[in-house]
Amino acid sequence: MGRRMRIRTTTKVMNLMDTEVFENGRGRPVTSVASYKNFFVILFLVVAVVLFLAGCGSEADKVPVTGGANPPQNFVDGERLFNKNCAECHGMEGRGTAKGPPLVHKIYEPGHHADASFYFAVQSGVRAHHWGFGDMPRVSGVGEKEVAEIIAYVRWLQRKAGIY
Repeated sequence: MGRRMRIRTTTKVMNLMDTEVFENGRGRPVTSVASYKNFFVILFLVVAVVLFLAGCGSEADKVPVTGGANPPQNFVDGERLFNKNCAECHGMEGRGTAKGPPLVHKIYEPGHHADASFYFAVQSGVRAHHWGFGDMPRVSGVGEKEVAEIIAYVRWLQRKAGIY
């Protein structure tokens, strides 16, 4: 009926990496368990890459910000400037809106987006790369000193939310 297969091992203890399956005893390998090693290595790498990319976050990973607390005095100017120039798209307290992403999110922690990236975004605008909101236009009329105040306020919000 069907073909009969026998398993040959190189040692008495069945070591799967040394096991080969032969067809009709002719010595031609039909399949080798060792050949599956490459398959599992590739599978592991693919899974690792997928998990890494999944860790980059999504809109569903928004970090809740507990509202109500006024910022310390040294962040009040940053809050005022943020509300005037940024909140329309990035929301009150950086929570995000339908127009723009939340800045109080692990993607914008200093280790992933340094302060320099905020300066660049304000001065030059940014192409969409993490979110589906579209490109961010440059923000005119906001100088370096004002951007520094806004960044300090955003970093305070991020610390308050436990992002870093």
